[in-house]
Amino acid sequence: MRKILIFIVVLFIISDAKIADASSLLSTLNTNLSNKFHHGILPYRLNEKEQQLAKFYEKNNFKPQWVTSTGPTIAVSAILETVKKADNEGLEPKDYLKKISKIEKLTNPPYSIESLNELEILVSELAMDYIDDLFGERLTPKKISPLLYINPSSIDASDILYKGNNNDPSGEWFKKLTINRPDYQFLKKMLEYYRSLQMLNNWAIINSPKSFKEFQKNPSLVAQLQTNLKQHKIYQGTVNGHFDTETENALLAFQKIYGQETDGILGSETLKALNTPPEERIKQIIVTMERWRWFPHDIGEQYLIVNIAGFILVGYKDHKETLRMPIIIGQKLRKTPVFSSTIFEIRFNPTWYVPHSIAVKDKLPLLRRDPASMIKKGYTIRDHNGNSVDPLQINWSQVDAEEFPFSLTQAPGSLNALGRIFFNIQSPFGIFLHDTPDTALFSKAKRNFSSGCIRVSKPIELALFILQNNGHINSDLIQEKINSNKTTNIHLSFPIPVHITYLTVWFDKEGNYHFSDDIYGLDQTIWEALQRRTQTLLR
Repeated sequence: MRKILIFIVVLFIISDAKIADASSLLSTLNTNLSNKFHHGILPYRLNEKEQQLAKFYEKNNFKPQWVTSTGPTIAVSAILETVKKADNEGLEPKDYLKKISKIEKLTNPPYSIESLNELEILVSELAMDYIDDLFGERLTPKKISPLLYINPSSIDASDILYKGNNNDPSGEWFKKLTINRPDYQFLKKMLEYYRSLQMLNNWAIINSPKSFKEFQKNPSLVAQLQTNLKQHKIYQGTVNGHFDTETENALLAFQKIYGQETDGILGSETLKALNTPPEERIKQIIVTMERWRWFPHDIGEQYLIVNIAGFILVGYKDHKETLRMPIIIGQKLRKTPVFSSTIFEIRFNPTWYVPHSIAVKDKLPLLRRDPASMIKKGYTIRDHNGNSVDPLQINWSQVDAEEFPFSLTQAPGSLNALGRIFFNIQSPFGIFLHDTPDTALFSKAKRNFSSGCIRVSKPIELALFILQNNGHINSDLIQEKINSNKTTNIHLSFPIPVHITYLTVWFDKEGNYHFSDDIYGLDQTIWEALQRRTQTLLR
């Protein structure tokens, strides 16, 4: 009996010693974190990453969140598992390799104060790196291209990590982090699908023929086309070399999905799209996912998205699409920039004050060829003193383009380049949305014809969408304003946000996906910036 009592006492002593050791270890870690990140005693300025860490640990009273006296918590496994699968979110797992490698080494016993301290901080860093990247802080758009004139909404990774870990210390919440937008979630599924196509490693291409003329009568070429369309999951028929109705319909469907002229004819542009391998489509999807990270986190209840690359404008009310229309955007040499703004005014029957650059590049050649046509289209020409001049009395061939001394305006009317309705936005580029008399151009698949402004195909519908919360305006009243031929303005009590973006992968109202060409090369620019970042992180 005495031996049993002695044994029990010894057990209690050992247990108390272990508790004391564990308590002492956690207390030491607590002190270390406080010494490292407490603003009050820090003798030097924190860098950005240390500021995030300091905020996180201050909220937790500098207590360790990822380690105990016996090693890492279960949440560490959840974080590692998620970050290793970062490619599911269109991120690059290589960006985290260095920290993952260090963490995995530190998770193996034996443990020391030093190893647990390092592990604690590294896990916090890794988790916040992933959160920052997921929510759009991998790149600074303005540093990549002057066309990307946007400031993505900033996020507080330390706050997200603090709230998530406090609500669910198991780390399961971390696995569920994502961008909760329908388009982004569709893109995730597409990314998985195109990666499965890439894994097949047998993408069939169509050999470029000497001539596309009467391609329908070339059995070998048609068979290659059918094989290619079949791997795109568009053609379901037999590969027989016959250009039948089923093959033609499949080609038309492909052209519609991939932004080509829907003419049912195999030409060089359609061939290029058909032969684009899955890895290139994967790049498009990843870059498009990155662009969605740059959207405002609180996008509002009513807004417009202008997709430059897709030549489309979409209006949303209460997060539901209520408006969609084709648009015309800037030429390759006069690109429409990416930026967000608000429409604050609608002008009916606008006067066009021709920008000097357009007057010199576009109108001077026209004046040299046919000055009378400028009069017919309602243009007034003034000299540097503001006096009106007769274009028929000037020898335009002698006018120096570099010192063009005239200003041009175009009166309101059916021929006005701005059309009948002008949508005024806050713009650092002189870029606006407006109607156009050249409506035939909307039938084209690729509509980069403007000098940078955005021409809309349904101006009255757009005006009604914008004005639905700005007074009792209907289509009859708008038409009455147009028919008056007088310039009138409606200043909006509630300006409408407009996000001018560049999405080469997008979805229609029915949820069908579409690919567009990278007409401005911006996808490639962003992709290269992401690759440079990865190389920097791997050094």
